[in-house]
Amino acid sequence: MPKSLSPDQIKTSQDLIKNAQHIVVTSHKNPDGDAAGSAFSMSLFLRALGKMSPQSYQMDCQNFCNGCLDMTT
Repeated sequence: MPKSLSPDQIKTSQDLIKNAQHIVVTSHKNPDGDAAGSAFSMSLFLRALGKMSPQSYQMDCQNFCNGCLDMTT
């Protein structure tokens, strides 16, 4: 079973996101729909926080992610 993040790790993550202006979101090589959807959702969440958040994938996933913002392959 995966270990949960400690409160210190959560705080560190929050601080890193809060202080960053540009955060690239990516996934594993040849992502499936779940991975691409998760990356897309995270990017939208970060944009809602006012961050610049392009997505980067290691394949051409335009077919199942049509309409994703700023997609880089």
